[in-house]
Amino acid sequence: MLGKYRRFNSRPESSSSPTTMLPPNYPRHPSDIRSVLHWLHRASQYRLPEELLTAILHQANYDCLHITANVKGHNERRSYGPETKAIPYVETTPLRYLKDDMNKDWTGRVRKITLKAKGKDQGWFTNKGTESWSWFEVGRTKQIHVVALEGSGDKVKRGPCWARNPVSGEDWTLHEEVFDVDEVGGEMKEWMESLENGHKISIVPMARYREWRCQVEEASVDVEIEVWR
Repeated sequence: MLGKYRRFNSRPESSSSPTTMLPPNYPRHPSDIRSVLHWLHRASQYRLPEELLTAILHQANYDCLHITANVKGHNERRSYGPETKAIPYVETTPLRYLKDDMNKDWTGRVRKITLKAKGKDQGWFTNKGTESWSWFEVGRTKQIHVVALEGSGDKVKRGPCWARNPVSGEDWTLHEEVFDVDEVGGEMKEWMESLENGHKISIVPMARYREWRCQVEEASVDVEIEVWR
């Protein structure tokens, strides 16, 4: 039962269809972790110290839940003004089990977020020494039936930029960043610590200046929610 963690997976039926959830695997609920703790205690005639239990669960990747989403399929965001409209390319299902005053049993936190995107600039600009004008941001939306802090619940709230495409790059660039809330600082740390239950996390392709484009071939999000420590 303490094998390698498995994730909540969200995959599209096609490149143009919304993501759909596959059946979850263990651990899929904090109670799964509590059950493992129960059997670990029963396996020893002495009560195991909390430090040892923490190390065991962490090494087994069993102290957290993963909510993931991934999309494959060519798309592009074209700017018709100062910047493109913020529209997610890939988006997770709503976060859950985070510390919440409304639910005393939920005490988790977002521990780590892994972002990946295969992107490319529009590819025909001659001055390649300029600043990048196409990039990827993180975003969040709030589930409509939850009290929405951002408004209607379907409008993405833009977060920090995490990757930029080389200007006029002819080849696709695979961007990948892992943000650990205990190690990252600045705007990204503040953004991660502000996430709440019901937030859906997304990757948002962006471009600046009229007719400029940010191209994307595939992208994925992995949110690691620590539910026991």
